[in-house]
Amino acid sequence: VNAASKPKTQPQPTPSAPVVIDDEDYESGEDEEEEEEVPEEQRVGSSSYGYITIPGDWVAYQDTNSNSSLQYTDGSYIITLKAVESSQSSALSYATAVKRNFEGDGVDTTGATVSLGKYKAYQVYGYYTSVQKWHVCWIFEAEDGKTHFISVEGPEKTEAFKIPETFSIIR
Repeated sequence: VNAASKPKTQPQPTPSAPVVIDDEDYESGEDEEEEEEVPEEQRVGSSSYGYITIPGDWVAYQDTNSNSSLQYTDGSYIITLKAVESSQSSALSYATAVKRNFEGDGVDTTGATVSLGKYKAYQVYGYYTSVQKWHVCWIFEAEDGKTHFISVEGPEKTEAFKIPETFSIIR
């Protein structure tokens, strides 16, 4: 009998102790997404518009009607930063234009002079009943030679309306 025609025997496994796998050693084979930790707050803005501190879960947003501003939202509230050279528009003339726009939209509008940090600001605000949102704007001149505009829009007056108090022209 030829060695090539002889059946080969396979080695048999030897019994061993059962293997114990701890949960922490177990891999499911699925890629687990690690949740990124959201910071409590974030400093946002630019050297052109100034900086504010917003909650960590807010994101950048761009309104289709506004392309020359920075905007951030949490899905319910929107904050907008904008600035123009003071030589183009004083804070008072800018605030007057904002007030006229509100009134043109049929909004019962209020204006006031307020302090916003170290700045004297013109505040224009009103409630848009058609969309059930408050819209509050602060317009002021800063030491960078610009007239700054900050607005907050949202359904209720909450902590979001205090965000403009964190404004500065430096990060």
